[in-house]
Amino acid sequence: EPVRSPGRTFGALSADLLRKAGRVLATDLAAIKSPSDDEPVHEARIAGKRLRYLLEPFQSRSFPCRKAVNRLKKLQDDLGEIHDLNLAIRAARRCAKKETGAWSLELVDAALDREGKPGRPAATSDGNPVPGLVQIAALAGRDRAAAFSRFSSRWDQTRAESFFREVEAVAKSLTSRRKRQPTGIGRPTPEESASDP
Repeated sequence: EPVRSPGRTFGALSADLLRKAGRVLATDLAAIKSPSDDEPVHEARIAGKRLRYLLEPFQSRSFPCRKAVNRLKKLQDDLGEIHDLNLAIRAARRCAKKETGAWSLELVDAALDREGKPGRPAATSDGNPVPGLVQIAALAGRDRAAAFSRFSSRWDQTRAESFFREVEAVAKSLTSRRKRQPTGIGRPTPEESASDP
């Protein structure tokens, strides 16, 4: 539902929405403690997308805004990769459990505990999928750890604080802009300009 506030400018309303979206993103980012925190990862990705969509209309007029949009795109990529890899790991675990029970699930979990150092799957001639599932889990765990490392370095406390200061600067710029006169008011028409000596 559209936000309506009589007497408030578009800039002031936009600034309020940017600030609120920024607070939501900051809260969601703070909830991410490990790569397996899939719900906070997913929520932060959605919050980042919302903030990005609010910033995009203003990026042609503001370098800090363009910079923030680019950082949010990278955030979405990193968090999206972590989320997708969490889904792959869950799928491997479900398949392992369904295939042969608890012992194969333990193999998949052990592969994840090796911090992404995949072992060589055992060769089987009986079509047993467990070695492949173990390998998938190990590779997904390795890639998830790399994506989380990228996310953590791009969004450490110092960089996150800098980012949210940029968002606040954009919000302030939206509320401090001078009112512009519509085209033609107070300006000479082309005909008037041509007749001036």
